[in-house]
Amino acid sequence: MKIIVITQPFPMGEYHWKRFEADHLSSLGHEVYMLEQLNGRDYDQAYINQIKELEPDLIYSTPADHKTFEVLEQINCKKIINICSKGIMKTHINEWTNYRGKWWDSLFTNSIVLADEAKKYTSDVMHYEYPLIPIENDSIEDVPQYRHDCVFLGQGFHRLEIPEFKMERDTFFLREHEFDFKVYGNGWPNYDWYAGGLLPDGDIGRLYGSAKSAIGVIEQDQRVYGLINNRYSEMAYCKVPIISYDYPEVDWFGAEKYINFITSANEVKDVVHKCKNNDETIIKQVDNLKQFIDIQHKTYLEKLEHVINN
Repeated sequence: MKIIVITQPFPMGEYHWKRFEADHLSSLGHEVYMLEQLNGRDYDQAYINQIKELEPDLIYSTPADHKTFEVLEQINCKKIINICSKGIMKTHINEWTNYRGKWWDSLFTNSIVLADEAKKYTSDVMHYEYPLIPIENDSIEDVPQYRHDCVFLGQGFHRLEIPEFKMERDTFFLREHEFDFKVYGNGWPNYDWYAGGLLPDGDIGRLYGSAKSAIGVIEQDQRVYGLINNRYSEMAYCKVPIISYDYPEVDWFGAEKYINFITSANEVKDVVHKCKNNDETIIKQVDNLKQFIDIQHKTYLEKLEHVINN
């Protein structure tokens, strides 16, 4: 099957994700092409004609931008969309159902809210629980530059301001900790004790393979729709202990037994101390969570193959 995979540019969140999926689909014998979403850039007829000349059987897309979807509307083939965020919808994730038959024919999503809504209109809906892990095993390694006591990987920007993120800001990000804490990603204050900068491409496994612990967060705009942030999958796969709030809106699907839930900065400090000292309970949790996420990863790929082939 000839497949076009729509991807985001680096360092946007789905860059590695879609590249991994494209490689997996290629390994199954499909002829796969990757096309970077336009991100609001203009296009011309020649651009559309180049895509049409490929004569794709299927387009597999992210929750891309309006310009990209304008192009996809003009391509006559089956369309599958993987929705892991509200994306460009203005008020609610369920607005994606309005574009069935236009931007997508089959829906693949980790939002149980969206999956339940879409099933009212079509049976071509597949729900997955945890996002894919786009990390190769040989990239998971312990390197000196990332041997911090605790790390966070993700963007700052709006997280420094929105009221819904105040709890996480106060607990994790707007304080000097008594341990070595580094934040990697765009849009954070450039404090020497705090900012690790932009993580180089391919270093997610090295970061999580070296740090003693890592912070996970799920923003309100994700958790109200039943979405689990992809960093939880990556951290679990790399066997770094996860420190997180236990968000009441989130169904952890069994992983709650293996995550270090906290309610205060003091509890964060206590968990980091245990991680630094290789606490036996922490080690057992990490091993069990790795087994859990390995099953989730395998299940995700099986569901992806089903969606593609049906």
